[in-house]
Amino acid sequence: MADPIRLKTVTRTQGNNQALKDGTVKPHLCELEFIEVDPLIDAFRRMVRTLEFDVSEMAMTTYITAREHGKKMMGLPIFLMRAFHHGAIHYNVKSGIKSPKDLEGRKVAFLARHGRGHRSGACSADGACPPSRPAIQTGRTPGP
Repeated sequence: MADPIRLKTVTRTQGNNQALKDGTVKPHLCELEFIEVDPLIDAFRRMVRTLEFDVSEMAMTTYITAREHGKKMMGLPIFLMRAFHHGAIHYNVKSGIKSPKDLEGRKVAFLARHGRGHRSGACSADGACPPSRPAIQTGRTPGP
C-alpha cells in the first residue's frame, strides 16, 4: 500500500475532535498534520488569501465571501460546532430593546471579520442595514 497523503490541517481543539488531534483516532487514507493557529480567525485569513492549508476549519460566512470574491476552494459540509453564535449579542437592558424589530432606525456595531465592504448586523426587522440605517463597523477588516 502506498504511503498515505499528508494534509496540513487547521482546526481548533475541542471535545468533538480531540481524539483526532491527539492521535487516538487516525484516518485510514491520509495523515493529518495539525497546525495550531491562534486566534483561529487568522487561519481563515491565511487560507482565503494564500490557500496555505490543505484542510481548514472556516466560518461559513468567510467561505461564502471568499467564493464570491473568486477564491477557488471547496467547502465540505462538516460542522464541528452547531451553535447559534448570536447569543453573544449585547445590549443595554434599559434601552427598551425586546426584539430585532426594536433595532429599526438604530445604529448597530459589529466586529467585521469577512472582508472589506462586507457588512452584517441587524438594523431593521428584516436584517437589512441600508445606508439610511448605518452599522458601525469595528475591529480589523482585512479583505480575502
